[in-house]
Amino acid sequence: MAVPAHTVTCGVVGTDRSGKSIFNRIEIVPFMANTMQFSLYVQALAHMMTVDPTSWTSYYQIAAIHGAPYTPYDGAGATFVSPMPLFMGYCSHYSVLFPTWHRPYMALIEQEIQKIALDIANRYTNFKEDWVDAAIQLRHPYWDWSKTARPPREIYADEQLEVLLPPLGEPGKMNNPFLRYAFQRKSPSFPYPFSEPGWDDTTHRYGKEDANYDIVDSLEELEAALSDQELDKRKLATGTLLLGNTANTWEAFSNDNQGMDPRPAQTSLETLHGNIHFHVGGGLERGHMSNPAVAAFDPFFWLHHAQTDRLLALWAALHPDVWVTPSREPEGTWTIPTRGPIDETTSLTPFYCGGADGQFWTSADLREPTDGLFGYSYEEFNGVDWSDKAAVRAHVKTIVEQLYPLPTVLARWMNFDAGASHPVCPRLPSAIPAKIITPAVHPRAVLRWTAHITAKKHALRGSFAVLLFLGEAPALPGDFLSSANFVGDYCAFVNPAPERCANCLRQGNITIGGGVDLTDALVRRAEVGSLHPEEVVPYLRRKLCWRVWTGAGPAVHPSEVEELEVDVSATPHYMNEHNEITVGAPIVYHEVTRGSPGGCRHFEKLTAS
Repeated sequence: MAVPAHTVTCGVVGTDRSGKSIFNRIEIVPFMANTMQFSLYVQALAHMMTVDPTSWTSYYQIAAIHGAPYTPYDGAGATFVSPMPLFMGYCSHYSVLFPTWHRPYMALIEQEIQKIALDIANRYTNFKEDWVDAAIQLRHPYWDWSKTARPPREIYADEQLEVLLPPLGEPGKMNNPFLRYAFQRKSPSFPYPFSEPGWDDTTHRYGKEDANYDIVDSLEELEAALSDQELDKRKLATGTLLLGNTANTWEAFSNDNQGMDPRPAQTSLETLHGNIHFHVGGGLERGHMSNPAVAAFDPFFWLHHAQTDRLLALWAALHPDVWVTPSREPEGTWTIPTRGPIDETTSLTPFYCGGADGQFWTSADLREPTDGLFGYSYEEFNGVDWSDKAAVRAHVKTIVEQLYPLPTVLARWMNFDAGASHPVCPRLPSAIPAKIITPAVHPRAVLRWTAHITAKKHALRGSFAVLLFLGEAPALPGDFLSSANFVGDYCAFVNPAPERCANCLRQGNITIGGGVDLTDALVRRAEVGSLHPEEVVPYLRRKLCWRVWTGAGPAVHPSEVEELEVDVSATPHYMNEHNEITVGAPIVYHEVTRGSPGGCRHFEKLTAS
């Protein structure tokens, strides 16, 4: 049998004693309760972090695929494409390939961790067959950040974890591999400050220099950022993404590039994803997770992206006829030129699907991996018949409504509004399917208020957040997230643009953005009598303000953020007695933010044109 010429991304392979070969990825809380799998995973991840960094299957090399140190992986492009792309990692961000590129990436590290776990399982003498089965069934855990504000505290706070160790399976302590990765190799190509002494030893979250110039991580800041208040916003945003019908095209769902969709910026999968990257790392120059060039070295990257892949799987099941649409790669990658054409047949480098012939996976190959392509699935798909799309959709919708109950939230808004905004909502078009809206039952309607935030991606040469408040914002940025007036934020996950790519920067400095819900704050604060524009517009004009922060130093004045624009709209939402949601066209109220720094520039744009 020929030895593959490359590292093939095949997913986990192997059959347990029952004959099964496809197993679920499990949320981190129940995963930790499975002591055998948790013990194997912790040992396998810790071992992988010590593998020779020149090996293609080492933690260092797999993490480096995402960005720095910008070297070819296993022959997938001997050098970067010409002309030099703005971003020289392999990963696609702010692109229609964002969700699908990360799918084989997760499968690659999952398969390599499982191989090590299987070797470890064979070292146990007590209940060896059970340990081997546990290793065969092992899939990468995910952290559902829309269900729990933080992962279990011990994995991000404790220096050591207790696991069952070979050969007897007795409890023992070992260093916690979730906490950090210790770099075996240092690279001057890592962006500042991650190539500097202290920063280049290990990964950091909310790192800062102490009096001795050592880099110390702030656990207090991490926990403040991953607050219960933030969880409520993420849960609502996730329900909106999956059930709200505002992201029912691939362009709207997949990414934050506002050059692809003429509608006001909404919450996409990449919006949710970027929020976690920013708040786990701490922002620009505070932690590896907040910088695309080095984010994958942080062990939390994989818990995060397993969840991102799960949301892709759920959305795809709810939209079975929608997939990757043709577009252009906005900034380029190691193998795709800036503005190069992309579609579902574009090679997802460097993930080989075969050995000697050097073929790569494409998005078209990955449409239904949850039926076993890479050997994993999610519990939401247990027992489904993939040939019956309608049944799968109905099954998943029921589960998603329980997990992220958008209909329940809409009903609460409607009760608060008491029909006041209903007259503002246009009549539903006759094209709405009868199964959703029956002539006998006119759905309830309510206006949903949203702030739409857009800016140039490289406005601050790195990651940044735009935070919204209803009322006065705190004077100190460290108090932003805990403020009672804080209502939500848009976090841009941005690679620092190297100066040598000035021309690329001019070509690739795209407009990005996302939406932040205002309705839930309006209802909870109850400072307006209804959601009718006559009440909400003047209230928002008085109360709505925003701050821009990179995570370090003082807040940035909005005028310093290139093309920052915060605009506000009210979108009719209709819901019938079956909790089927229909969304109308947004009604934009430019007057809410016009005249404020970083506010609506609609009049300016009309004048300029």
